[in-house]
Amino acid sequence: MTPNRTQTLSALVALLVVAAVAVPAVAAADAETLAVDVEQQRDSGEAVVTVTENDTVVENATVQVTAPENYSAGEAMTTDSNGTVVLPAPNESADVTLAVAHGGTNVTRNVTLVAPAESLDVTVEQDAGERAIVTVTQYGEPVENASVTVTTEENVSYAALNETHETDVNGTVELPAPDDDLTVTVSATVDDLNATTTATLTATDLSVAATQTDDGELAIDVTEDGDHVENATVTVESGNQYEHDGTHTAPNGTLTLSPPTENVTVYVTATVEDERATTSVDLVAENDTTANNDFATSLVAFIGFLQSEDVDGPIGQHIADFVHANNPAAGNGQGPPDHAGGPNGADDAGNDTDEDDETDDDRNGPPSFANAGGPDEHDQGPPVEHAPSDERPDGENDSDDERHGPPEFVDGDDEDTEDEDSDDSGPGPPDHAAN
Repeated sequence: MTPNRTQTLSALVALLVVAAVAVPAVAAADAETLAVDVEQQRDSGEAVVTVTENDTVVENATVQVTAPENYSAGEAMTTDSNGTVVLPAPNESADVTLAVAHGGTNVTRNVTLVAPAESLDVTVEQDAGERAIVTVTQYGEPVENASVTVTTEENVSYAALNETHETDVNGTVELPAPDDDLTVTVSATVDDLNATTTATLTATDLSVAATQTDDGELAIDVTEDGDHVENATVTVESGNQYEHDGTHTAPNGTLTLSPPTENVTVYVTATVEDERATTSVDLVAENDTTANNDFATSLVAFIGFLQSEDVDGPIGQHIADFVHANNPAAGNGQGPPDHAGGPNGADDAGNDTDEDDETDDDRNGPPSFANAGGPDEHDQGPPVEHAPSDERPDGENDSDDERHGPPEFVDGDDEDTEDEDSDDSGPGPPDHAAN
């Protein structure tokens, strides 16, 4: 019987120990089930105090507010059917104490009520070398479409400067890591509220280099802490002037692209997870004939214009003037000779002398007397040897008469003789032809 009494006594002692431990735990649980939450409204700044117990709203709970002289919430209030009481918005920030009582349970809560004019907040967070996250909130809630600007007192180039950024639905804006550590001032604006903060952004460890090889190719290297980064994303941009514009993958942190067909500036951006690095390079085409091609197109168009218009002077002279004025190679001493002159002849060249003019006359065009005596100086008649004798230059009459045309007696001045000859002889060669 003794063993049974011992076992019974041990069991009773164990039950008493469990009961002694369990009772305080239940009391603590009851105390923790009464909760107080305070949330200020964005549109008004009023503070809504909500009392719950076991996640259920508590009606008729008593809320007493203790505040400094700069804030007054009135006498003790009682929660409504939603378990809430509303405290007025403060004119300036105030630290208050809320004493909540219900069913013999009391809870005290210390909160800071923020004036509406001070309700906007902006913060900047960045992991070293990565993109920085700017977050804009009002009374702790994210603000969408807030305007964010970034400034610095340092004389540096940084992509986020001099731009206005807009927050997304999460109230955030991403800023790229700078090339070197940089202290910036970040300002946020929404409606008539403003908030400002200062942050030091650390430089990215990611680096991208773009160079042109001796073969004219574009060589891109993506490194981090001096080591090539595998599978980096590389974006090439040139405004569609370079055939490789677009997104590429650098499998071993390196990428080589073919030479350009024309001179172009290329912007290269490397991205690895949240890090980004950008650079640019001027690529030179081996045979950039863009200027000459443009000139050829212009020349063809100019010739077409001349052919469709009634222009003065020879068309070739106008073409020569156009080439002389617009040929890209003219700067290398190429183009028409100086004596080609302008549309009005060699005199337009500006440097010709009288001797030059004489020489030009000897070499170009008909002699000056070719149009002598004509009604229009531009009309051209028969060669001088066939011109009437009174219109020939001095010294030309005698020799030309002896060499050309019929003998004098054919057109003799004696009309009777002419008639007789015509009657007697009729057609045929003159008499002296047989001598």
